[in-house]
Amino acid sequence: MTRAARLSLWCLVALAVAAAVVPAMSPQDGQVLADGLVEPLGRDGSGHWHLFGTDRFGRDLVVRILVAARLSLAIGIGGSLLASAVGVAVGAWAGWSRGVVDRVAMALADMLLAIPRLILLLLVAALWQPGAGTVVLVLAVTGWMGVARMIRAEVLGVRELPFVQGATALGSRPARLLWRHVVPNAIGPAIVATTLGVGNAIVLESGLAFLGLGVQPPDPSWGNMIAGGRELIVTAPWIAIAPGLALILTVLATTVIGDALRDHLSGHRVVVLADRA
Repeated sequence: MTRAARLSLWCLVALAVAAAVVPAMSPQDGQVLADGLVEPLGRDGSGHWHLFGTDRFGRDLVVRILVAARLSLAIGIGGSLLASAVGVAVGAWAGWSRGVVDRVAMALADMLLAIPRLILLLLVAALWQPGAGTVVLVLAVTGWMGVARMIRAEVLGVRELPFVQGATALGSRPARLLWRHVVPNAIGPAIVATTLGVGNAIVLESGLAFLGLGVQPPDPSWGNMIAGGRELIVTAPWIAIAPGLALILTVLATTVIGDALRDHLSGHRVVVLADRA
């Protein structure tokens, strides 16, 4: 793992730990209240110091960002994992079965891929009650297609390897052979896609929250925090900038980790195939 990937991993771990610990240690149900707007590195009338300042309601932005990180990380990881699970199931079964199942599954994936994902997200989110559960479901429904196509291609390649043909000749059941032996040898791209998808899911969740179709106030989300700072972008720009920076750094960290994982698994994949040959 590269130095940048290790640093990114430690940053995500630190964010997760801080999101779990800091809000629980602060008063007022996780909110440090001031008398009004306080600039970054400033103190309010009670003497409390605020690293990133406060919003219009006097709420400390550090605590708000960390509370929002719980939701953003949970939604990003949950949505990406669920989308990848659906994609792996569909792609593996399509690549293994081929025929009508393959054509129907890939036609559906191609049709959904042809529609911009944000449009699908806006449509589905508008049909159901906004909330964290809805956002995770929407991310899964609109994010499985790319993983399905990658897994299908990998399964088509792995099924032609000698060990698969040998197991088939020995009478192994097709379902057991697929999920016990073929899928573990084809899962590498899905792991990378899941890691990279976390950052993408966080961005999409924040976009939905910014538009009012995601997590609803008073529950904090990086998206609705940025939206809440729009009206004060000139007089108090830190209200929107602070959660925006948290969003950018988190997505950047997940992308760096995903790239490093892809490089590692690509090299490992070559070794596995060479051993199987």
